[in-house]
Amino acid sequence: MVETEEKERFPQNQLRLPPVDMPDVSDCSDEEVSRILWDIITELGEHRIYLEQTDHLSDRELYQCLRSAEIRELSTEVISANGAWNFDILGGYGEEDIQLYLKYYADELTVEDWRAECPDMEIPAHEDLPYDRDSRLPTPDPRFGGSRSSNVKGRGLESRVRS
Repeated sequence: MVETEEKERFPQNQLRLPPVDMPDVSDCSDEEVSRILWDIITELGEHRIYLEQTDHLSDRELYQCLRSAEIRELSTEVISANGAWNFDILGGYGEEDIQLYLKYYADELTVEDWRAECPDMEIPAHEDLPYDRDSRLPTPDPRFGGSRSSNVKGRGLESRVRS
């Protein structure tokens, strides 16, 4: 009976993602946090869950962001069998996210566009990213067409579909 209910809720072309175990790391050393974080990043990648724009956060800060209730809830969502989840850490599009994006990730052309569109907005000076993690993160397999993207910032989520 339960198997039949599962098949009805999760058709064959969909994948139910397993929950990710994220222990409290407050008493762990930075090295232990880094190891645990990379284990989780690897596990997420194996389930086609990919992180974006993380280089402004330390390993401990990123871990705490990933440990938020919203992302843990999303990690049990259903995705299509040929899809993927992309978690854009700066995707909340609040003032703080925009400032961080402009400060660390935006190229000169993007910054100039923001200046033209929002002349009263204070644009932060560019700074180099303090960490180099994004270049080593798992990425989607090009064989899979679209991916589902989720904006994550610990203060609620919006979902958008990426092709």
